[in-house]
Amino acid sequence: MSVTGLQWPPELGSAKTEGSGGTGGLQHWVQFEGSSFKGRTPTCDIALFIPPDALSTGYKSEYENIEGMTGSNFSAYQKAKNDPGTDTAVLATAITEGWFKGLTQGGQWGKMATDIGQKGLGMVGGEAMESVMSAARGKSVNPYIVAAYKGPTQLRNHKFTFNMMPRSSNESKTVQKIVKAFKMAMHPDHDSPSSDAAPIGMFNYPDEFEITFYINGQPLSEKLGADETNPLFRIGRSVLSDMSLDYTTQDTVAFFEGSSDPVSVNMTLEFQELSVIHRKLVKEGF
Repeated sequence: MSVTGLQWPPELGSAKTEGSGGTGGLQHWVQFEGSSFKGRTPTCDIALFIPPDALSTGYKSEYENIEGMTGSNFSAYQKAKNDPGTDTAVLATAITEGWFKGLTQGGQWGKMATDIGQKGLGMVGGEAMESVMSAARGKSVNPYIVAAYKGPTQLRNHKFTFNMMPRSSNESKTVQKIVKAFKMAMHPDHDSPSSDAAPIGMFNYPDEFEITFYINGQPLSEKLGADETNPLFRIGRSVLSDMSLDYTTQDTVAFFEGSSDPVSVNMTLEFQELSVIHRKLVKEGF
């Protein structure tokens, strides 16, 4: 597959050399296709080699602890939870009924009264009073902690660090175009004709990116069948949230002779996905 648009290095995606036993051009790369926020009009198409820090991602599910139930409450919660047909209304009723049942049956009144009384002492006299009562009884109130799922609460971030060392002034100019394209894509535009330094009115959103890994010249973005697995991972539609540039060459500053074109550019890009991961996306290779 031929790579269009801007690319680095120049031999990226080129055909293998026949008869030499070599591998020819680089066959693995990452493609950044930028488009406008509204209308998704293409704005840039950049292909770069896959850097060492690119093949990492993370997944996170967040839970919080809920405590303070009574024993009967907890039993009712467990019973309702283990019944797959229980809806929210039935669950609420079961827990409420369990609470009242615990007050009146099975000798639970004394236990619950003691627990509630001890918690009350904690509210009136502070944690010290509650601790003293616990120590005096040689017992500690069971908090009946349960884990409540809060859902996917974080958007994934992906980082790419490209160390580009052009071999000529012309190649350096190509790298400069790539850098400028990313800078343009991550910053907002404005519609104010009166002032470029302090635009009046609203900013337009920056561009968004489709990021695709190419392995052996083939994209990993295609949807997978039920029996297939993605050996890596896909990246969802993202925005460029952070960019850093370093033009230092081995602790010094160097330019190609007779020009202001830098000999090396170290560019770090950090992208943030725009949607959370769920099972449907996992099935599709994200």
